Amino acid sequence: MPQSFPNVSTVLINVAERLYAGFVRQVVEEAFPEAQMTVVDCLQNAVAYLAANPVDLFLTGLGMTLLGGDALEFLAEALQGRRLFKRVLVVSARRERSILTALRSMAVDGLFDPDTESAARLQVALRTVAEGRSYWSEAVLQEFREFEQARGLPLEPLTPMEKVVLAVAGGGCDDAAVAAQLGLRRSTVQSVRRALHQKLKVQHRGDLIRIAVQLGFVQFTGKAVLRPGFAQLLKATRIGEGGRRAADGTSLRVAVAQIKR
Repeated sequence: MPQSFPNVSTVLINVAERLYAGFVRQVVEEAFPEAQMTVVDCLQNAVAYLAANPVDLFLTGLGMTLLGGDALEFLAEALQGRRLFKRVLVVSARRERSILTALRSMAVDGLFDPDTESAARLQVALRTVAEGRSYWSEAVLQEFREFEQARGLPLEPLTPMEKVVLAVAGGGCDDAAVAAQLGLRRSTVQSVRRALHQKLKVQHRGDLIRIAVQLGFVQFTGKAVLRPGFAQLLKATRIGEGGRRAADGTSLRVAVAQIKR
C-alpha cells in the first residue's frame, strides 16, 4: 500500500523537456498518489501558476526563461518567505561550481541529479524532502568534495566584487565595457581584473572567459550571453542599482514582488 504524505497535497512540476517531465510526473504520482499535480513547461508559467496557487512541493529545473532572468534568482527571492511553496526540490544535472554553491547557500530542500540516479532514488528524494529533511544526490556531494580539494580554480577565495567582474568580463567584455555596465571606474575594473588573473593563475582575457564558463558565471547561447544568479552576486557588492545593466533582461524581483503582494 503506498505511503501517504498528508503534508504534500499539491505539487507543481516545472521541467522543460516534455518526455522527462512525463517521467517525473509518473514518479511523483507513485510517491504521492493522493496529491494534485500540475506540470508546466517553463519558469514563467510556473511563476504565474504559483501566484494564484501556492503549492506544498515545487519541482523545478534550472531553465532560464523568465523575463530574461534565471531560475536561481527566482528561487533566491521565493525562498525568503516561502509563500509560493513550502518545499522545493531542484532536478538538474548541471555541475557549474557557482550554481551548485548558490543552491547550497539558498538552502533549497534538495538537489536531485537525473543523470546519475534512478527513478527509485527520485522517490527517495521526494519523500525525504516531504518529511522536512534535506536530500542532495551523492554525485553532487562528490562535486563539493572535489571543489574543496581543487587548487587551480578557486571560488570561495574570490571576493564578491571579483565574482561580479568575472561574470561580466567572462562574457567577452573589455575593461571599458565592464566599467560602463557596472558603473565603476575603469581603473577599479583593471585592479580587480589583475587580482583575478593572479588568483586564477591566468594571463589572457580568453582564459577568464573559459574559467567563467567552467565555473558557471557565464553561459553562451545562440542568442545571448546569460549570467546565472547575477543579481545575487550584485547583492553581495556595493555596486548598487547601476550594476543591473549587466544582467540579462528585466530582474525577476519585479515579478516576485508582484506575486508577494
